[in-house]
Amino acid sequence: MNSYKLSTLSLTLRLMIFAGSAIGLSLIVSVVLIQESVKKHFSDQYLGELLVVTGSVERRLDSIDGNMRLAQEALSNAVSGHHGVYFRVDADTGEQLFLSQGGDFLYQLNDFDATKITDKTQLKNWQLDGGVYRGFVTEISVDGKSYRVIARWICLSISNFSINSP
Repeated sequence: MNSYKLSTLSLTLRLMIFAGSAIGLSLIVSVVLIQESVKKHFSDQYLGELLVVTGSVERRLDSIDGNMRLAQEALSNAVSGHHGVYFRVDADTGEQLFLSQGGDFLYQLNDFDATKITDKTQLKNWQLDGGVYRGFVTEISVDGKSYRVIARWICLSISNFSINSP
């Protein structure tokens, strides 16, 4: 059996193999870097949007001065212009004060412990009906009363990234 040595290949063929390998490797590295950049961008965006929602909920609860009869109306106007964001607010007694229209699936986050959200690694990830979702469960305190806020954002399918990625 005849085995070829690299030195027996023509110079042109060796250059083509080298150039093809270098271009292929650089394309693979570029794809990985772009994918990671997109994931980071969307993770930052999700966290920012969800923190805005939490702040808005806190301000709305503060505006009703503890009158829980006004909570539903005040919270229904808490978020506007944030497409794909759904949230639920529960009193410390467990009573649901507000649920965004279309947010019925937020029950999936009931078992998550409430945490103070400081960075995107604390976002919870889950899949439902083929979609990837991110969200969190946090507690806020307004006028000495605690509230549990469950918020989630629909992840765009552009990157279709792993459920485990932050």
